[in-house]
Order: sequence, then C-alpha cells, then structure tokens
Amino acid sequence: MYLYEQYKASPTFNQILDQCMSSRTGRYLMLIGENENVIDYAEYYILKKFQPPPVRTLIGSSFSGDLIEGAFYTEQYNYRVLMDIILYAETPVTLIMRRMGHLYDNLYDLF
Repeated sequence: MYLYEQYKASPTFNQILDQCMSSRTGRYLMLIGENENVIDYAEYYILKKFQPPPVRTLIGSSFSGDLIEGAFYTEQYNYRVLMDIILYAETPVTLIMRRMGHLYDNLYDLF
C-alpha cells in the first residue's frame, strides 16, 4: 500500500513539460519516443502553452546526398546540423529535433 500511495500522485506528462519549460535553472529536456505521436503532442503543447519564446523544429534529412550508402549520414551533414544546434542553444529558442537519433550521442559531448 505504501508504494501505491507514493506513486499515486505521480506528475502527468503535461506537468513535467510545464516544470521543464518554466524552470530557470534547467536548460535541456530530451524526449525520446517510440513514435512521432509523443513528439507531435509535446510540440503542440509547447507551442500552445509557451508562446512568446520562439520554437524551431529541425528534422533529420533523408536526401540521398546527406547519406552514405543510404544508411549513414555524411560527416558534412552532421557538422552542419550540429552547428545549427549550437547556434540555437545560444539563443532563447525552444528547439525540437525530429529524426536525429544519429546525433544524440554527440549532443552529450556538446553540452
């Protein structure tokens, strides 16, 4: 019964987003979902609830020129995207990244 009482009042997804977006000490929130629906919902919620801060969305490329043998992204493409992320990180912009799983490890190194 103790565990039930402890976790019964767990925060909702919206409450967690509110807390992360409103915190002045927090800088980064990484949401990784099994499908695009979670990211769609989070993006919609952020756009509706937290407007004046601008929101930008970066979407991973599927152009053949950005891929090596159709499976791996070129170093030039990765560098270009990381430079965009660094530039946005220096501004008061909420950055949403989609289909960029290949860069998640690099983000830990950057920040």
